[in-house]
Amino acid sequence: MMEVFTADITAITILGILWGFIFWQFKMMRREMIILSVTAIFLLPLSLSIGAKSSGVDIAQLGIPDLLFAFFVTGLAGVIYHAALGKEYHRTKHHKSSTRGVAELWLMRLFLFVLLFIWGTVIFILLFNMSNVYASLLSALIVGLYIMSHRKNLLLDSLLSALLMGILMTVVGFVSYSVSPESSELLFVESTTLFLGIPTDLLLWGFALGFALGPLYEYVRKLKLDT
Repeated sequence: MMEVFTADITAITILGILWGFIFWQFKMMRREMIILSVTAIFLLPLSLSIGAKSSGVDIAQLGIPDLLFAFFVTGLAGVIYHAALGKEYHRTKHHKSSTRGVAELWLMRLFLFVLLFIWGTVIFILLFNMSNVYASLLSALIVGLYIMSHRKNLLLDSLLSALLMGILMTVVGFVSYSVSPESSELLFVESTTLFLGIPTDLLLWGFALGFALGPLYEYVRKLKLDT
């Protein structure tokens, strides 16, 4: 029975339970979580596959655990700051009502920003032979700085989202690798470097996704959080 609950499966199960709890508890965040998570299912494997190919790894190894990890972590990264602090969205002072077609352009903008993050990761992998996680960190920094150049008030959101995701991945990793200390088989984990017995790649993925995706929904929908 214990062999079934590998470190990867344990981590994904914990992340899935947390994702489900936030989805059930915070109704106003459900659409954001679904959009980000589903988008990740289609886009994150692209960077993973290219990164794996460049390092000589068989991309056929990309499986259900990798997709579930991407689904849960991406959805959590977009809302963890809001959920942890119990904040709610409000329209910005200068936001004006529009027709339905124009108003729904935010969905396209959200998709394009996630696509920008993914393709930034891919470009850094190909041009500079970076690992997936370090390429994602650099890409997240660029996306985050672009958002901050337009909405400086989202800096705290971005930084705290990154910090909270880092803490979450540390706790989840510590519990998971305490249950089953064998090495991870996720394509997200390329490095053998450990921190408190946890692959550092998992922590860095948390920081990167938190920093890039934490403020994204507020930015594209022209929202702000209560204070």
